Amino acid sequence: MYVECAYGFRYVELNHRQGSNLENPDYDPWSVRQTTVYQQYNSSMDRMTFVLISPSKKTKKMLGLAVQRCLEYKRSLNAFDLHLIIISTLHGNWRLYVRSLERLLMSQVSNEQCCCLRATTKTCLVRKRYINTSQKRRRTMDTLDGHFHKIH
Repeated sequence: MYVECAYGFRYVELNHRQGSNLENPDYDPWSVRQTTVYQQYNSSMDRMTFVLISPSKKTKKMLGLAVQRCLEYKRSLNAFDLHLIIISTLHGNWRLYVRSLERLLMSQVSNEQCCCLRATTKTCLVRKRYINTSQKRRRTMDTLDGHFHKIH
């Protein structure tokens, strides 16, 4: 008898690209990545096949340590432990990612409010500057919108 399990998992991690929002409005320090897991267990042969596609560096490291411990203690690796390691190493950055999006969104909201206030109370020159910076903010908001679509 065979038992199979397969799933995909999205996670975020810092991409360590050089740049900043000042140089490139499309700059994003985060990347959304995917890992795919496939497991098959053959009960008649007591054999397990485990396939992991595109694991994160942290996942590779933690799985390597788990295998090492099992070899040291001469015990077999439990399939549920493998799934637990994978899931636990991939969810940690989501909180940080969402916080960074929140900071970006809040800065855009406060900048828009300040610019609107300045545009209505100052001269035409300020209004021109507002229009130029407003286009940059619109691109940033479009980028934020893209972030939310990536994680769906």
